[in-house]
Order: sequence, then structure tokens, then C-alpha cells
Amino acid sequence: MRTPLGTITSYDGPAENTEPPKLLLAVGHPAAVADGCLNFFRTLVNGALSKRDRKLVTLAVAAAIENAYEWGHHTPTALTMDITQADLDAIKSGETDKLAKRDRVVVEVSQAVEHQNVTDELWARAEAEFDTEQLVQLTVISAYYGMLGRIQNALQVDQDEGFASTY
Repeated sequence: MRTPLGTITSYDGPAENTEPPKLLLAVGHPAAVADGCLNFFRTLVNGALSKRDRKLVTLAVAAAIENAYEWGHHTPTALTMDITQADLDAIKSGETDKLAKRDRVVVEVSQAVEHQNVTDELWARAEAEFDTEQLVQLTVISAYYGMLGRIQNALQVDQDEGFASTY
């Protein structure tokens, strides 16, 4: 870890973590930065995109940037959300044709956001599956997890206890 962990004013675990993850604490210099990230995340968690679709977004971005921290945090709970090991393997290997149609759209849009290459054809396929509010949130969550992955990489934030640390 390149910097000591910072602080957060309070943490209510709006998603799956009962304690603030190290990545959130790493940006807590000052605590207001971690607070802002948590508030933004809370808004996304309470948005129009389903929990399962949000998980697919997170995994797709983690795979696109080969981020072991996010992949390690999110694969265990993915398996509890009707996301199979075969789905995880397809996301990780880039074999999106092995995914169900809707899942494939989620993964491909998420990775296209990360690579700044969302084509009109891909967007049209996404519009057939999602409404405008969901599409915007899918896009924002993709960018958010891309940002987190870059922060984790730059600060070399160590994996939290109990999560895999390899991609």
C-alpha cells in the first residue's frame, strides 16, 4: 500500500460490506472524499439498475482492467445472484457470446464504457433491454468502478481480509 488508510465519517454498509473496504478508506484523505464516494455509491445502489446487473457491471469492468481487488471482492457474491461460474469464466475470458443476451449487453456496454468505445450498434442493443434511467446508471456505474480500479492500482491498495487477491 502506497499510502496509509484514511478515514470516513461514518459507514452504513449500503451494499455487501459490513465494514468500510480498504479502497474506500484509502481515499479518506480527508474523510470528506471517502464520504463523497460513499454517498455517490449509495445513490447508485438505490437506483433503477438491479443488484444483479450492477454486479455484472462491476465484474465486467474488473475483467476489462484486470483488477484483482474488485474481481476478488465481487465474484463470491455474484455466485449468490444467479451468476454462474461459467458466466464468470466467460466475462473473464472475454467470451461474451457465451452469456445470456441481456447479460452480454450489460458486460459489453460496461467494457465499452471503460474502453471509451460505445458504438451506436451496441447502444441500440442496450436500448432494447434497458430504459433511459437504467442505461445512464449502467454507464455511470461502469465509469465509477473503472475509477475505483485505477485508484486501487495507483495507490496499490491491499485486498481486504477474506477476499481473493488474484485475478
